[in-house]
Amino acid sequence: MKIDRLLPRAIMMSLTVAAALTAAPGFAAAQTGGTICGTVWRDVNENGKHDADEPTIANTTIGLESVGSNYTNTDADGKYCLRNVPPGAQVLGANDRALMSPSEGWTISGQDSKFGFTTGRTQPITVADGQTIEGIDAGYRPARMDVRASQVIIEYGGKTYTSGKDWLTAPVQVGTEFLIVGGVVPDGNVAEQLGARLTVPAGLTILGQVGGMPATISGQTVSGMFHERRHPGAVEFLGVRVRADGEFSPQQIRLEALKGVYADTKPANNILTAKLSAKDGRDVNVAPQKDTMAAPKVVPAVVPPAEAAKPVAEAGSRAGTAMPEVTTTASELPETGTNPTPVIALSVGLLAVGGAGVWFSRRRFA
Repeated sequence: MKIDRLLPRAIMMSLTVAAALTAAPGFAAAQTGGTICGTVWRDVNENGKHDADEPTIANTTIGLESVGSNYTNTDADGKYCLRNVPPGAQVLGANDRALMSPSEGWTISGQDSKFGFTTGRTQPITVADGQTIEGIDAGYRPARMDVRASQVIIEYGGKTYTSGKDWLTAPVQVGTEFLIVGGVVPDGNVAEQLGARLTVPAGLTILGQVGGMPATISGQTVSGMFHERRHPGAVEFLGVRVRADGEFSPQQIRLEALKGVYADTKPANNILTAKLSAKDGRDVNVAPQKDTMAAPKVVPAVVPPAEAAKPVAEAGSRAGTAMPEVTTTASELPETGTNPTPVIALSVGLLAVGGAGVWFSRRRFA
């Protein structure tokens, strides 16, 4: 005889619920994993500290990098708590607010903000089951950005020529190979995704790319853009090795700085040009030759003392404050762009996405 025919229906339902609860994971605990809490604020004076008179930011998103569904928005006081955080080393991300109003970027880390200046991510945080960790705060600063073209460089015949200083006025010799490099810089107070476009005269054949910016070549133009944000004031380079395959009268080398996610306050300084010509014959100043320069050397990034003591988590870390513009030779350019990719346009659709729809694990800055 079956037991369900003997027991009243109410008793059977009670036993079923009790069995389900007993078998459920974490039945004896209020929650599983740990909790991470903090405050998000606007760093008005940009010192990296949450001063008493600085406002908090409500309804902005903080999330776990390892668990895409674990994110939360800050409350009216700018506070958040991520619950049920799996035990172990966890990385948090703060929402990208570049396309929001007002446009903002992550403030400098190492003071009250625990989120990276260029990445919006924390260092790994070790969480134990049942542990609550407080003070994982995030600061944003109002964004100011001016992306500009800084210099065009030619390395030819063993010499380096720089636009606006000691430019090459004599024609290059047909048949010779040399380097043309452009420098672009993000001037501002936030880390910017930076790109460039370099176009060379039609009489030159592009043989390959040089410099650290990931790029693609199409016809007489090389175009590139960094995926990660770059420190303000740091000059980045995009260049090509070329060969003069025919004579041509003076034509423009054109360098254009390409903005990333922030509004460019001075677009008039995005373009820089310099003229170059080529001639076939012996009546030129430089004898025909192939450039025999050494392979490009990697220039180490400059890291301020406050950042040097921390594990490096921010790609391409350099000083968080404006750096002086540097003039370099093409042979000293860092060769860090190992995965050439086309310039990526940001979708204007992001402007319409709010809250969790654009939190950090859903975006990679384009």
